[in-house]
Amino acid sequence: MIPRASRKCNCYVGAAPGTIWPDTCPATERWDTMEELAKAARAVAAEKKTGLADVAAAFHERGREAGARPTLYCDDKTHLGGPGHLLACQTVLKAIAGGPEGK
Repeated sequence: MIPRASRKCNCYVGAAPGTIWPDTCPATERWDTMEELAKAARAVAAEKKTGLADVAAAFHERGREAGARPTLYCDDKTHLGGPGHLLACQTVLKAIAGGPEGK
């Protein structure tokens, strides 16, 4: 599955080096389901020397905090709520600025 996901990611990474792109974001009911795609995105970004806003890693890190996971989403447990949007935006901004998510 990873080679196929990696090839799919490759289509999106045809941009010039230095481009920042986000990976997938987990949902509460599918917390680890998309991790294989996130790993493939990290591998392709590293191979192409392209910046990556690792939203999946940021959500998994925040989700380890007691009670934090549900606050990231709306009541449907899939779409981002205010705190989830803020976390995603902060992750992208750090990547643009060259922070840990962008390396």
